[in-house]
Amino acid sequence: MALHAIKKGFFTGEITDGAMNVRVEREEYGAPSLTLSKPKDLKGKLELTIEHFLFPYAANLMGYKPRGLTTLRLMVSLSRVGLYRRAALAGIDLAIEGIENRLSPSEIRERLRDAVKGLEQLSLSS
Repeated sequence: MALHAIKKGFFTGEITDGAMNVRVEREEYGAPSLTLSKPKDLKGKLELTIEHFLFPYAANLMGYKPRGLTTLRLMVSLSRVGLYRRAALAGIDLAIEGIENRLSPSEIRERLRDAVKGLEQLSLSS
């Protein structure tokens, strides 16, 4: 995802100290104020949440075998609430499905789109 963001011209930065609490202003580096990491609308927030939990699928594509996805799923189900819990679980479920069924990235993207639409519908009906 980071490579796609860079290719599209979004600002990226490297954090070298986990304890560092310094705000980086993207505009200082000539980058637009738009950011993938902080969408403002519900659709963007849901999509980003699902994509975060899709990371094991991407790691699997790169040759890394993710472990403990069922444990991760359980932890997320206990630690999150509401619509964002559903989005996180959708991402994990999609990662598991993608790995087990060897889905292509385009199939994953299509399922991601469907999941976001379903969650948006759910939020409107609530």
